[in-house]
Amino acid sequence: MANRNLVYVHRTKGAGVEGVHINGIVNGFRKAGVSANIISPAGTAEVSDTPSRHIGSGRLLKFVSLYTPELIFEMLEILYNAKCYLGLIGEKSVTEVYERYAFFAFAGALFSKRKAIPFLLEVNYFSGTPLVRKRSRMLLPLAKRVEKYVFTRASRIITVSSYLKEKIMEEYGLAEDKFLVQPNAVDLDRFDISQREAKPLKDSKEVTIGFVGGFYPWHGLDFLLEVFGELLSTGQQAKLVLIGDGPERLKIETQVNQLNLQNKVSFIGAVSPKELPSYLKNFDIGVMPNSNDYGSPMKIFEYMAAGVPVVAPDYSPILDAIKHRWNGFIFQRNNVESFLRVLQEVIADDSTGKVAEQARQDIKTKLNWDAHVSEILSCLEQS
Repeated sequence: MANRNLVYVHRTKGAGVEGVHINGIVNGFRKAGVSANIISPAGTAEVSDTPSRHIGSGRLLKFVSLYTPELIFEMLEILYNAKCYLGLIGEKSVTEVYERYAFFAFAGALFSKRKAIPFLLEVNYFSGTPLVRKRSRMLLPLAKRVEKYVFTRASRIITVSSYLKEKIMEEYGLAEDKFLVQPNAVDLDRFDISQREAKPLKDSKEVTIGFVGGFYPWHGLDFLLEVFGELLSTGQQAKLVLIGDGPERLKIETQVNQLNLQNKVSFIGAVSPKELPSYLKNFDIGVMPNSNDYGSPMKIFEYMAAGVPVVAPDYSPILDAIKHRWNGFIFQRNNVESFLRVLQEVIADDSTGKVAEQARQDIKTKLNWDAHVSEILSCLEQS
């Protein structure tokens, strides 16, 4: 183990949930005694205690990402592989490459083949899932060829959901034993629950329902406000706390005014990962209004670690981690009545605290970065 020199390759901004994930895995490797260095574009956030090897000009890459036409941007993504490959060559005695999958990224696969070393590929999306960034159709066939190559070349593919595993298996005819499913996770040490009050929610004068995340259409904040309004109409005393920011914020603020909920809804804005635990201490319930079929939402694991009962929709990636009334509460996606009914159940049921305790125990035993890294290392030993 002491002789291992793993290199983590990513082409992200290294911020937000991406940064939390990268930081968790890299520091998990280091705590396990593995030397783990990072290769990433210049201008990305430092996501680890040890500085990364940044490739390129940060300001230039930011400008290119925001303002370059998509076709040119994709061609530059392809060219970035050359710089990334040179960065890998600059690392000494590399024993494994761990890469976070990105479109047209194949430097890690090529380098590991040349060196005859294991190539671990973490996949959070692929060409068969909806993408935030609109991609050009012209280079899509090439993107899929590159994708097939890196998926086939990988010693192990680590997906954040069983849905992704199944879709990639189906698309590229890969064997199931090539995959390891690992939902997102958290660092439990960040969350102190000693000051949480262990009392039934039905005894509270005003229940605090909280949301953490970006203000994007797929998070369903408009849906959450509709359900919250219905909850208040039943006579339940409650307030809603929204932590985050994004392009939908003005729309959501307008909806709050239209529903006359100004005195019941608080907008906190974006907070850093370090600050977040102190806010979660004040949540009675943590909600995930909407999600998608393939992604593993970080916020549900943060709620669980903070001892906050989780209410989330019945998407496959969420069901990978949460069992209804065991370590969280599940409602039927996009169903106002189901969401409202589950919220009322969580508030009224005296066993809600035990469910939250089980959720935190699951974080302690398996849904944390150290446990994920331990599982990855076990796979390497077996291969």
